[in-house]
Amino acid sequence: MKKTLLGLMLSATLLAGATLTAQAADTSNGTVGFEAGSLIIDNGDDGMNATDLDFGTNKITNSDETVTNDNSSAQITVNDLRGSNAGWNLGVSQDAQFTYTSGSKTYTLDNAAITLNGVLASTSTDGVGSTVNSGVLLTPGSGTEQLMSATSGNGNGKSVADISTSTLKIPGATAKVQGSYTTTLTWDLNSGVAND
Repeated sequence: MKKTLLGLMLSATLLAGATLTAQAADTSNGTVGFEAGSLIIDNGDDGMNATDLDFGTNKITNSDETVTNDNSSAQITVNDLRGSNAGWNLGVSQDAQFTYTSGSKTYTLDNAAITLNGVLASTSTDGVGSTVNSGVLLTPGSGTEQLMSATSGNGNGKSVADISTSTLKIPGATAKVQGSYTTTLTWDLNSGVAND
């Protein structure tokens, strides 16, 4: 019995004096990659109808009038999912003056002028860096005016310009006939910063 007890004590003493060697930690990596997306105008399910301006039905007068857009949800959305930080610019032009066609006769709303009052409504990315111009006067057939832009290094993600408070100035001296006048706005989205 003494021999067994002494042997156990000796084994315990040897184990207590031994130093343990730590094994090197094994590592692994986590990775994630991204593919470049697109630079697009994307108004969701409403499509380009979301940018429609409706200046209502107004009484014919011989006084100058400024009427406000009735479409309270009018907006334009730019999605920059390229991941390039290249910047972008969004321009808009009015192709021609408001016209109304009745039978074979076309009437023009001479000298009527749309002013786009843009406000940056929201962005989806912190520090998106896009800007919206307000008071953008459109002259029919005369080229593109810049509404929204992002400088190089900015503008990634989603940028929304609210244009719901845009106005239409109608001169009193302009001849008007009963009917619904229409015009077309063309939106032009380009990569990079616009040349002014």
